[in-house]
Amino acid sequence: MALLTRARCALALVALASPAALAQTGNDTLDALLDANTFALTVDPDAGLDGPGGALIVERASGVSFTAIGEAHLNVETPDFALALARDLHPAGYGVYAIETGPIAAETLAELAASGGPEAIGAWYRSAPFSAAFFDHLPEAEMLTATLALGYEAWGLDQEFIGAGRYLLRSLVELAPNDDARRLAEAEFARAMAGMAHFAETGDQSRGFLPSTTAAQFDELRAAFAGVHEAERIVDELAASANVYQLFGQRKNYESNRDRIALMKEHLAANLRAAPEARVLLRFGSMHMGRGYSPLNQLDLGAFVGEVGALRGDGSLHLEVTALEMERSDGTTFDARASNEAMAAIEAKMDELGADWVVVDLTALRPLFHRERNREGFEKLNALVWRFDLLVVTRGFTRAARFEGLPGVPGS
Repeated sequence: MALLTRARCALALVALASPAALAQTGNDTLDALLDANTFALTVDPDAGLDGPGGALIVERASGVSFTAIGEAHLNVETPDFALALARDLHPAGYGVYAIETGPIAAETLAELAASGGPEAIGAWYRSAPFSAAFFDHLPEAEMLTATLALGYEAWGLDQEFIGAGRYLLRSLVELAPNDDARRLAEAEFARAMAGMAHFAETGDQSRGFLPSTTAAQFDELRAAFAGVHEAERIVDELAASANVYQLFGQRKNYESNRDRIALMKEHLAANLRAAPEARVLLRFGSMHMGRGYSPLNQLDLGAFVGEVGALRGDGSLHLEVTALEMERSDGTTFDARASNEAMAAIEAKMDELGADWVVVDLTALRPLFHRERNREGFEKLNALVWRFDLLVVTRGFTRAARFEGLPGVPGS
């Protein structure tokens, strides 16, 4: 669905099932609420979203500054959905696709996608494995290429990935203002290469550049490259990323996530200061995209965009995208119906509608779940109701394919 007017017309068909209308009926049973607020959705990455569910999503997303997609990583279907939504939202003023990778990596990936498409990204990843999260998988490269072609720009908000030290240090060698700086960068690059070779052989990450570089070593790099803006930026991003990985390596998981999420917010805030009117489509792991405290016990990026959207005066929309069944990397299948109490009812509604995708309006369930007694036995659904506005469900997730010729993670 490319035109907002189409979305508004279709939305009128489901207006009678709005939360306000349901409240007037006094019907507060969960089954009735799910039945009345689950809508068929058609997803076409080449054309957009359609059906009553597509109308609902596009209408709500078009009225806010930020649309946050929470996902289970590395399947085929979520990028298809996200690209279809990106197509529908670009005419409504959305121009940024924010992704769960580092800011410098995102710039590199965008340049590659613009110049050579997905295959250019695959070739780069073969030359520098583990340098950008998730982009060793073809659907991620395809979606980035397609969103850039639509006119979006890519913002990377996360830390630089575990193997990024090698290609970024190679950039420092090229940016060196003098021989001493070049020799230092070359020595650090050699150490990064040796650490990655050790990882490839043993699976031990501890000798990698980010897990092993000290604050004093980063200070030495800063001093050597003082006044070279891009080099200073590279060193600062590497140092912030090293902090995240080193805290995790010390089993300080809370502190690692705290600092990682603070870095995401810092990156987004810096981008918004430079582009204060930007409307942003975000796609991250679901733990990062919800409202309120995340499962990591953090006020995560989703909470942040919700507050920034409120400050702007229009708000944000938060979607969880999931499936009834998910193919694991080992070939086995995860059955979400066994872990989420509402999935069987949602599947029944999908069968009734003859739909492969549906949208559940979680905001309609909030009055019911506000009463504590109604949450008993529906703990998973209750958590979703307060963190997300819409639940997008498809029948199955297919595992995304990696580019050919890439090394696997040792021991996996």
